Amino acid sequence: MDKLTSANKYIKENLEKTGSKPLYHFAPPIGWMNDPNGFSYFNDEYHLFYQFGPYDIFWKDIHWGHAVADDMLNWRHMPVVMAPDTIADISGCFSGSAIEKDGELYLMYTGHTDPNMGFEPVESEIIQRQCLGRYSEDGAVEKCFSNPVIDEDDLPDNYCRYDFRDPKVFRLGEKYYCVLAVRNEEKRGSILLYKSDDLVEWSFVGDIYRRDATDNTMFECPDLFRLGDKDVLVLSIMPCSSEYSDEIKNRVEYVVGRMDYEESQFHEENRGLLDYGSNYYAPQTTLDKNGNRVIIGWICDWSKANEEFVRNYGYNGIMTLPRVMELDSGRIVLKPVAEMKEHELLLRKGNSLKLEGNVLLAGDEVNKHISLKISRLTEILSIILFKNETKRLSFTFDPYVNSVKLNSDYTIKVDKSVPCDLSCLLNIEVFVDMHCVELYVNGMAFTFLCYDKDKGQENYIFSEGGQLIDEMAVSEIVNVSIH
Repeated sequence: MDKLTSANKYIKENLEKTGSKPLYHFAPPIGWMNDPNGFSYFNDEYHLFYQFGPYDIFWKDIHWGHAVADDMLNWRHMPVVMAPDTIADISGCFSGSAIEKDGELYLMYTGHTDPNMGFEPVESEIIQRQCLGRYSEDGAVEKCFSNPVIDEDDLPDNYCRYDFRDPKVFRLGEKYYCVLAVRNEEKRGSILLYKSDDLVEWSFVGDIYRRDATDNTMFECPDLFRLGDKDVLVLSIMPCSSEYSDEIKNRVEYVVGRMDYEESQFHEENRGLLDYGSNYYAPQTTLDKNGNRVIIGWICDWSKANEEFVRNYGYNGIMTLPRVMELDSGRIVLKPVAEMKEHELLLRKGNSLKLEGNVLLAGDEVNKHISLKISRLTEILSIILFKNETKRLSFTFDPYVNSVKLNSDYTIKVDKSVPCDLSCLLNIEVFVDMHCVELYVNGMAFTFLCYDKDKGQENYIFSEGGQLIDEMAVSEIVNVSIH
């Protein structure tokens, strides 16, 4: 039996063993999920491919999973589309992207080969190459006979072939381009640009973006696109070596500027974090059917600290809600897609509420949307979720120091403050869904993962000084089906 058939057979036979899935965030049918791949709108449907390990709840034996939806919310699980079953990708079908060509959907991805897979890796023996496949409506991907389409011979000297991955492909005029993350001669991150006439034959354009070596960073999952009148580069950032893991935490940044295709250089004008939480990584963007730039990311947990009860769930990995990206004075602002409003059942609403102490939040504790509008924040205000005797997730808005304090006792421990302008009209939204929470504050996003079998049941808003809430609404998210 081939690997693709085996994976789909295993899912079908073991699906009933999974449980405790989020209600309106996408999760895999079974097993491990990480990076979103090939996020695209094709033939009147949204496609979400993703890194998928069907046989375990931790990263292993990476295939490509697949789901489709009409609205980016009601996802339908499709058969596994790719398995590591050729010489070019025998150790894993790693991250990539999708593009339409001549009425068909093509997938470009990294083929990983490691003769020591399952044992201690030897960098000099690992090779990462870029491969191409054509999506077929029968639910599989027909891999290109000439794979790899970009290999180590297409990589300039002194760049590392063992960290050369994550092609994000796009089209400009009659040319196809892709950006790739690579480890450069300084063993730090660079973003390379390639171009093609047909997606098969590629030529190197240039090293378009890198940072000072003293930053000690490596890049992953690059994404380059036009937003408004600017070019934007999205980068997932990790330490370039384990020796810097205490100094540098995995995060996602955006860089706003101008891409000069003649000079082969991205000129940076501004940069910032794309998410200020503790569990966000490897996002990918696409244009929706209305021309909006939409991004979806992985809500991640690399640790095995929660292995016991996550194993009981039978799956590991959740995607964020799709978020619309906009540019405001050189800053990226994010908001959930408008379709979310079509799935809200109002539980509680109030205007001109004066908070003096706790206000409990109505509704099912694992599924709600909290919306607050505050014209002027004068007192410290907290939103407390999943509170019990020992744990909680809380967001504290402090107008005296203009910051949001984040505290989480779940999954990845968090205790930090994030600068935030609280002197203006505040639009605060919180989406709670089983094991994940997304906070939005005037376009800033914060993502948290809360895996725990004994999460607290107390959820409330708190202010001692009588803070005035202009509008508050608590809604349940309904009529979203992921199956």
